[in-house]
Amino acid sequence: MVEILKDYDIARAESIKMLLQFDEEFLTKTQIMRKNPYTPVGIGYIVAGHCLHHLNMIEKNYLD
Repeated sequence: MVEILKDYDIARAESIKMLLQFDEEFLTKTQIMRKNPYTPVGIGYIVAGHCLHHLNMIEKNYLD
């Protein structure tokens, strides 16, 4: 379990580090993926929500 949480922390830190490298123009530029509009900042929110989902699953399935 400790290794899973360490990996989570590393992935989270690297995702934040990547997003902080982009300027505002890039972060707000809309692109189409699978016929839907997305911005890099929007994808950041999706990733953050997905991480929360995984943390909830770890808590539910391994820590209860």
